[in-house]
Amino acid sequence: MSAAAVDLAATRHGAVAVLAGAPGPADRWLRALADALASLEADRSVRAVVVAGWGDRPSGGEGAAVADEVRRRFREGRLPVVAALDGHVGGPALAAVLETDVRIAAETARVAAAGIDGAPARCVARLVHLLGEAGARDVALTGRTLDARDARRVGLVSRVVPAASLLEEARAAAGTIASRAPLAVAAARRAVRQARDLGPAAALAMEHDLFARLVETRDHKAAVAAFFAGTRPVFRGE
Repeated sequence: MSAAAVDLAATRHGAVAVLAGAPGPADRWLRALADALASLEADRSVRAVVVAGWGDRPSGGEGAAVADEVRRRFREGRLPVVAALDGHVGGPALAAVLETDVRIAAETARVAAAGIDGAPARCVARLVHLLGEAGARDVALTGRTLDARDARRVGLVSRVVPAASLLEEARAAAGTIASRAPLAVAAARRAVRQARDLGPAAALAMEHDLFARLVETRDHKAAVAAFFAGTRPVFRGE
């Protein structure tokens, strides 16, 4: 059995793939995650991914390097990713999770810019974008742990749910994303990702350009036709 098979379990729920990690060091988990994401990118029947099992992981010897690879795959990959957070999420795992599209935390989750072994996370730039300079300094310099509610308040996660329903909520969010037109989802992800690096005028111009392209797609025309026919559109990513 491969290390990836030991460290990661993958299941399918329609167009959603769920990747869940077994206990172990962050570097092994992230290595298995990077390999799984690469495989899923090639499967066009997958339209969204849920990643669970982030919490309570010591950094491991290669954690920072492989976290950078996972972060790149999240940023540049085709697939939108919903992170389901439980336990203590810190160090390289936090650096990677901050690049996911939607972050849903269990009420019992805790988040820190340092790992459970005290190793710092390489995510200061993302913290500045998410929290502002003052918040990023507080979290990065102190390494203090935020509970789920505080993480939601400052913007590190988008939703907090009971631990028992965490995976269900994450699958539902991913299912909603997967049901939408793939080109529209890709455009929205690109707009959000690039807006943090552009000024307001450039970001608005980019949005206008993306919208102009989308209205010419077959998926958009199918959605308009379905609206007037009172039926559900079938999106093909064209």
